[in-house]
Amino acid sequence: MRRALEGLVDFHAHCLPGADHGAPSLSVAVAQRRLMKEAGLSAVVATPHFYSHKEVSVDAFLTRRDGAAAALLSAAPEGPALYLGAEVLVTPGLDEMEGLSRLCIKGTDILLLEMPLGGWSRECVRTLERIAKMGVTPLLAHIDRYPITDLEYLFESSRLLYQINAVAILGLSYRARYFRHMVRAEAVAAFGSDLHGAHPAAYRAFLRAVRRARAGALTVAAHSAELLSRAIPATPSEE
Repeated sequence: MRRALEGLVDFHAHCLPGADHGAPSLSVAVAQRRLMKEAGLSAVVATPHFYSHKEVSVDAFLTRRDGAAAALLSAAPEGPALYLGAEVLVTPGLDEMEGLSRLCIKGTDILLLEMPLGGWSRECVRTLERIAKMGVTPLLAHIDRYPITDLEYLFESSRLLYQINAVAILGLSYRARYFRHMVRAEAVAAFGSDLHGAHPAAYRAFLRAVRRARAGALTVAAHSAELLSRAIPATPSEE
């Protein structure tokens, strides 16, 4: 199990000061980074929310995101490697938005996409399927939040990668067993914490879940390393 923890990546964290509500201040983001270091993470992908109907433009979002990352790394240079992406809400017609591919994890073609939690319209699903044909690699965020019947439709109809919040595999419920099976079946490309805030216990359940996954955690770690093999880490000076 020690091997699984050595290359541990949090592929979904809201940890950039002022980039969204996950870290409303620099002090919160610095505390989050300290928790990440204490947890022994090797890398974190910062994924601030991107809502196309709320953002002025992709450029404005990226300026805010990159500036927040630079401020965080200047204040807290020690810690896991930090990569910059976004958690993009899928809305009908998103595939036609100018600059969508620029929201991929920096240096890669990996685009973290979030489906609406209140139900998926047919056009929303079609938009996701069109994005999957655009030359980007969609990574579907926190699939453990969605109805299993909807997921099984996507498994059959779309070529996507899948990220789960690691804590979803804990417990004895049917859903926990279902997602543990996905991990064992090598159907999960990345674990995430979906970190918001800096509660001292933020990573305890995350690490417990990784240990619970056993050999599956090694496979997920290998998938994550491959996805980040061309990623460009953030630096204290994003010029």
